[in-house]
Amino acid sequence: MYLKSILCFLVALLVFFQCTPVMAQEDTLFIPQAHWKGQGVIKNKLREGLWSFKDHKQKLILEGTYKAGNMEGIWTRYNTDGTKRVEGGIEKGKLNGPFTAYYPNGNIKATGAYKSNLKEGDWFYHYPDGTEGLHAAYLNGALHGAYKMYNRAGGLVKSQYYLHGEKEGPCEIYNDKGKLITRGPYREGNLHGTWTFFDDQGRTLREGTYRFGKRNGAWHYYHTNGRLAFTEVWQEGKLDQVSAVFTETGKVLDKGTLLGGEGIAIRYYPNGVIQLKSEYKGGLKSGKEEQYSITGKLTAEYTYNQGVRDGEARLYDAQGKLQALVVYRNNLAEGETLFFHPNSNRAAVGAYAKGKKSGNWEFYNASKVMQVQGSFADDMRHGSWVYYYPNGKIAAKGLYLSGEQEGPWEYFTEKGQKSDTAPAMLKQTLQIWTAIDAARFITEDVEDPEEGAIL
Repeated sequence: MYLKSILCFLVALLVFFQCTPVMAQEDTLFIPQAHWKGQGVIKNKLREGLWSFKDHKQKLILEGTYKAGNMEGIWTRYNTDGTKRVEGGIEKGKLNGPFTAYYPNGNIKATGAYKSNLKEGDWFYHYPDGTEGLHAAYLNGALHGAYKMYNRAGGLVKSQYYLHGEKEGPCEIYNDKGKLITRGPYREGNLHGTWTFFDDQGRTLREGTYRFGKRNGAWHYYHTNGRLAFTEVWQEGKLDQVSAVFTETGKVLDKGTLLGGEGIAIRYYPNGVIQLKSEYKGGLKSGKEEQYSITGKLTAEYTYNQGVRDGEARLYDAQGKLQALVVYRNNLAEGETLFFHPNSNRAAVGAYAKGKKSGNWEFYNASKVMQVQGSFADDMRHGSWVYYYPNGKIAAKGLYLSGEQEGPWEYFTEKGQKSDTAPAMLKQTLQIWTAIDAARFITEDVEDPEEGAIL
């Protein structure tokens, strides 16, 4: 339930940031380009008064006033369809005064003010339909003061405070139904003090303290019926020991051998089935970790070194069949990776570089027939790609650049004859990769999912 709440929050966050403007280079939007045609008054060899700039199609792109050759006053940048893109005040060549950015539909995307090219005071960001998505305060270009984020329905998603660019004071996070799911304070940009995490019904799932970003002291975990599940004791970010562990009915479970930061820690599902077993050294995961499904099936085996996933990992499907062999370095997939079908035949082979697909990849169907072959760069299709029919004949081939098809592509029928029409399979997602990657490889660590969601 808690993961569901966190995912709802992250989805809301992602949707919002997809519609908020990236305001890093606003001043460059007002710089006239060399290929634009300007029209206005020249006085003493300097631009003076109202000036307008048009593109090669005579579309108005930029308009504003000059004073002794310097841009002064309100300037407006337009889209090619004539709608406003941004509008802002300029003084002595820098953004000063009110600033507004617009969506293509004319609704306001963001509004606020600048002082010498730095955001100042209250800024408001909106969704395309005009609903407010974020209210943030700035001082000298840094977040300073209240920071409130809203979903499309107007419900509060996050309430936070900043002090000179760093998180400070209380923070509250809500799910898409308006229920509080996380609450705790920051100090100097770090989680610091008591943090509490709730499920969708407002029930406490876990609670404990942080000291400058590191868990410290007792952390209590609860079942949804309110019973204590277990208590961990932390010392400056390192797990020292685990108290007695209970099922949701109060039955005592094996807590493992962890004591003084050394030994094996065991986590359970509410029904008492083991969720994971982890080896610890010096209070950090070091050695083997086994993860299990709620039915008790082994789903993954990882290797850790001083709290970092490092070494070979084996991932299994619901039937216990090997599904992937992955090597991790510093928590990221690195080097050759193999994926398998339920019948144990190879499904895909390729390499990772710092957690991203890189170089040549090959994808096969369950009958060992290659379906797709191509190269990746920075996790995007990049370079030559070939798609095959189940009979092994080429269906399509061509180039990708940064994830997009580039240049002419060649298409073929299942009999090997050239065709002017792209086969349906080319338009589909790489189904083999999607099924494996989404279902097993990009998994959430079952321990501490909340720490990556506190933003």
